[in-house]
Amino acid sequence: MHQPTRRLLLSLLAASALVGSAAGASAMAAESSPEHVAAGLAALKAHHVSTARQELRAALSASGEPAGARAHARAALAALAADKLPQAQTQAADGAAVEHLTYALGALRAHHPAQAAGHLQEAAELAHVRSAARRALADIAAHHTAAAIRAVRAGLKRAG
Repeated sequence: MHQPTRRLLLSLLAASALVGSAAGASAMAAESSPEHVAAGLAALKAHHVSTARQELRAALSASGEPAGARAHARAALAALAADKLPQAQTQAADGAAVEHLTYALGALRAHHPAQAAGHLQEAAELAHVRSAARRALADIAAHHTAAAIRAVRAGLKRAG
């Protein structure tokens, strides 16, 4: 085989392997972001306490959950055990915010703005991080990734 042709063939194979692995990693990242605390919050808002307990317990055992979200899930379970539903909802809301914002931050760092926007839209539904999530969405729309990352970090600080 001719040397320039061989180089071209090898570079094409390497490029196709990179594209395939990047697409696979993106699909795995989308599938591997459990949102048990957010599901627990939705169940609490619908007054389905037993379902909320199940989701919050699943959040504690899921290895993909952010540590902050697990801590809020633990606090929400303790509040449910003490029959303090408003406190449990607050803790679950904080945990859901940590979930969504952490996954958005990871997607932004991995250069997946569409995936980050999906998590940020979910975070924008939570009152205490709404402004940070909307700011990050506007930054993504303007292709300002660094500013979006700063906005997400500010939201994470607010969520605790």
